[in-house]
Amino acid sequence: MDQNAAGTVTADRFFAWDGMRIASERASVSGAPVKQYFAQGEIRNGVKYYYAKDHLGNLREVTTGSGGVVARYDYDAFGVPTQTLGTMKFDFLYTGHFYHEPSGLYLAPFRAYNPRMGRWISRDPIGVKGGINLYDYVGGNPLTRIDPTGLVTAVVIGDSTLAVGTGGVTGNPFGHAAVAVSGQGVYSFGTGLADVGGGMRNYLEKQADYRNSTVYLLNTTPGQERKILESLKKADTKPLQKFSDNCSLRSSNALAAAGIGLMNKIPTSYGFPLLAPVSPFPKSLERALQDSASDLGIISIEVPKGSALPETMFQGFDPK
Repeated sequence: MDQNAAGTVTADRFFAWDGMRIASERASVSGAPVKQYFAQGEIRNGVKYYYAKDHLGNLREVTTGSGGVVARYDYDAFGVPTQTLGTMKFDFLYTGHFYHEPSGLYLAPFRAYNPRMGRWISRDPIGVKGGINLYDYVGGNPLTRIDPTGLVTAVVIGDSTLAVGTGGVTGNPFGHAAVAVSGQGVYSFGTGLADVGGGMRNYLEKQADYRNSTVYLLNTTPGQERKILESLKKADTKPLQKFSDNCSLRSSNALAAAGIGLMNKIPTSYGFPLLAPVSPFPKSLERALQDSASDLGIISIEVPKGSALPETMFQGFDPK
């Protein structure tokens, strides 16, 4: 429902949700969809439109199937949008948040963000675990950090380090998996650089000394984060096993404990049906994340070998 300053209702809008994301806008509660939303675009009245986004997930351009640009957006540092081309309006703008134009607020699943103030307008639902400032948005650094819901969990997939040389075969042929929780640090088991509850940036830079990594960001609820953390802490009390209890199993088990159903993708898309709903192979977990990106609104950030990350990047995952 949209209201003007006098409180008069100017428009009614009806949305259908799929888990944590808006799947469509409908003409009425029981009406047919007038817009259907996907990670890479939308269908509006039967016409397909495609999104072009930057590294933070900001919507920059919208094109038709033939490549024609129908809208272009620019933003100030904290997300105030300016439409620089076209007259068609689109809903998911700064970092992929839903933009409510009448109020000028971005609506995340748990609270609303005011880009003109550069802060959330309500308290952090996880309290001081997210930091002392309960209204803070990405530590005042929106150029390198995002906060999709006010709550986020990261899965880090490291590439294989297998190498064949004169000294024989060395390295890990399977890659590596780790999980980081907002304000609780990263949980990595078994790379020789084990980091349990440590800083995310420091961990990624250590990994970048010898491998490429990709960070997958998932929207999570306070309850999901709590279950993920409980699973990871429980796993930390036991010794690792190469295939029966390794980094990938601990990561996918933690997600499964929170009800994040990724690994059901494996039987049809990656060929390990006997291992579902979890897998000891980091790359099969990664494929499941990629296959679920549209459904779950997952954002990926590549961290190439040799990278030096900005000091404040991923700071929101550091233990408080």
